Amino acid sequence: MKKALLLALGLIIILCTACTSLDSETEEAIKDDVYSIYETLRSDWAKAKNVREMEKSITKWAQDNEISCAKLPSDNLLLSEDATDDYKKAPSTLIQCDLSTDHYSSKAQCAAIALAALNNSQQHGNVRILFTASDKSGYYGTEGLSKSQLKADNLISLTYCKKNRLFTGSAASKEYLLSQKIKHVKTSGTISYKAYIGGLEGGDSSDMTRKHGNPIKALGQFMNSCQSSGLAFQVNDFKGGSSSGTYPSFAQMTITVDKNDEKKLLETFDTIKKNFEDSYRDNENSLKISCTKCKTPNTSYSEEDTANIMSFLYTVKDGTFATENDDEDGEAVAVANIGFASEKGKNGFVLGMKGRSINPGIFKKMLRAYKDTADLSDFTIKETGSFPCWPFRDKSELNDSFKVAARQADLDLEEQWTFEENECALFYEKRQDLDMICIGANIQSGQEIAQSLVMYLSSLADE
Repeated sequence: MKKALLLALGLIIILCTACTSLDSETEEAIKDDVYSIYETLRSDWAKAKNVREMEKSITKWAQDNEISCAKLPSDNLLLSEDATDDYKKAPSTLIQCDLSTDHYSSKAQCAAIALAALNNSQQHGNVRILFTASDKSGYYGTEGLSKSQLKADNLISLTYCKKNRLFTGSAASKEYLLSQKIKHVKTSGTISYKAYIGGLEGGDSSDMTRKHGNPIKALGQFMNSCQSSGLAFQVNDFKGGSSSGTYPSFAQMTITVDKNDEKKLLETFDTIKKNFEDSYRDNENSLKISCTKCKTPNTSYSEEDTANIMSFLYTVKDGTFATENDDEDGEAVAVANIGFASEKGKNGFVLGMKGRSINPGIFKKMLRAYKDTADLSDFTIKETGSFPCWPFRDKSELNDSFKVAARQADLDLEEQWTFEENECALFYEKRQDLDMICIGANIQSGQEIAQSLVMYLSSLADE
């Protein structure tokens, strides 16, 4: 009972201290800083060849504003400010941003918000901004951090999101590569068409805000429909997508038939086209679907290999893999995606898949299901990569305090978890005692997010 009263009293103190709104002069200064810093970083980073060149802009900004700046191993950078008066015993805060030449404009948005908050925070405990490096291979900066370099009471990670989000957990992921040897035979048909579905938005397969069509699966359905229609056909080539962790933006295949089956082939494709357009046209403004006559290739996949590819694409689960409490209409807790298909050398065909789950225990079931499907279709499967889980927390002192501060900046944020791989999962592996949140931010709400950070830091005064 006494403990409950103390917790309630603590929350009241947090609410009272964090509810102090900023004056108009400070709000205007934050707004000016967010946009001016963003424009400078975006311009500089457009020309940067690597993370080290990107960091020069941050180092110069720190020097101009008399803020301590230190280079760390693994291309990381740390800005620091000591606690102000009356905040010497306040909890320490580490604000983290990712640096990468990929999507540099998005990175600049988060960096500008963090720097503007630091520059306009007049009352705070020990506060640091950690810039961690990454590239196409992964978050090598975070992986290179020592446990001591993450020494803090609270960690607030900033990541780009189209809509503001408050994440307190993220899913684990596994990558799978499925492969099959391909035997090429002489093409017997005389009429060939290139079937194409493309112009899709694509993007990270963690995005569950809407349904995403999979053109690789759709062309697999096209093959099955041809077979069901009694068409004798050969597949000459098949490819689509670019990586296992993204929704494929295109897929194409060359298919050959006898002249007598040309009309039936086009009719079958028209049905696939109509079904795909009806399902996804509203969300895919650049969608393009075509079946164009082309020169007949000399060789094709063997009948057996074609049947195996067809069978696998028809059977494999793509999209929601498992739901909460196994309820058919429940919230998805595990998803999977066929991200790419391609020929590997002269005698191989590969498919790349990524599974994501908020419950890592589901991966055993996922691998077993995929292996069973692969075995039936003469594919081999192997795990090629993984990313850890950040266990979801719906309540924490940091979470509650930041939400109060955000409301004062007219932001209504509720904690949620994400299927997207999040750096906080890597921080969690190094320091499970860290109280962490991740803010999904963007430049449109940059002022409000920066204000929230300033008010949160000012709420941590010494008792």
